[in-house]
Amino acid sequence: MKPIRAFARSKHRGACRSHGSRGGGSPWEGAVLLEFAALVVFGIVAFGLLIAAVIVLPLMLVAGVLKFVLFAILLPFRLIGALLGMMTGVAGAVFGGIAALGSVLLAALFAVGALLFLPLLPIIALLGLIWLISRSARKART
Repeated sequence: MKPIRAFARSKHRGACRSHGSRGGGSPWEGAVLLEFAALVVFGIVAFGLLIAAVIVLPLMLVAGVLKFVLFAILLPFRLIGALLGMMTGVAGAVFGGIAALGSVLLAALFAVGALLFLPLLPIIALLGLIWLISRSARKART
């Protein structure tokens, strides 16, 4: 029997005097196992990310190309819409300005008419009363 195996099988396997650990093992064995487990988990995650990148990256490129093609197809319609919007805005501004000017002029005309009509109101009322009397007298004759 070799001396190392003999020591491993001996009764002195309890506490290790140099390191204070039980079971005769090195105190670094747990750290090495933990480090190995972390490396395995990191490897699995890295492999998963690599596979995901192989699948997701082409899909992202295809989506970008499709968005660009759709943008290029719809660009003339967007330009026509912008042109129609500008034409509508200019026409609205021109005709809106004309309508505003016309309404101001019409309001001024009505104001002048009302100022002229006010002094003539008693005369117009008297003429209207004469017309009503003459009309009612004409109906009585027929």
